[in-house]
Amino acid sequence: MGLDPGLVLRHVDDEWKLFARLNLRFAGCIGPRVQMGVDWRMEIFTAGQGSNVPNRHEIGPVLTVFAHKGWFFRFYSHVGALHPFRVTVGAGTGYEWSLGRFTGMGVAVGGDVDILFTGAPPPAQAVFVVWHLSAYDLKTRRGRED
Repeated sequence: MGLDPGLVLRHVDDEWKLFARLNLRFAGCIGPRVQMGVDWRMEIFTAGQGSNVPNRHEIGPVLTVFAHKGWFFRFYSHVGALHPFRVTVGAGTGYEWSLGRFTGMGVAVGGDVDILFTGAPPPAQAVFVVWHLSAYDLKTRRGRED
């Protein structure tokens, strides 16, 4: 299980807008360096008054690959809307420090893009930084620092 609170700077409507982001992740280790699971992401618009920017909710699969010790790469594809159908595809990288056998924390940075299946150009792109918190049996991964 993971929880990633942070900030995202999203380029939408020809402007950069700041959102607060929270990812809730449920995943399992399918190998000593690979986790597969599902993310539920929430974003809340944080800046500006009188703006018509909706809050966002997305859900979808996530794959995390640990390259060396706590350094990881995360890839995801989330469904964000059904009418019109929209997915958000992205990736990030970060580092997780062990806080004991069952907990870890770290930071991650990355970016994503919205894709509409209407033939229209991507309506938004984003860059993010999140605080990474996780809870699972860290000793199941080979190459962890002691």
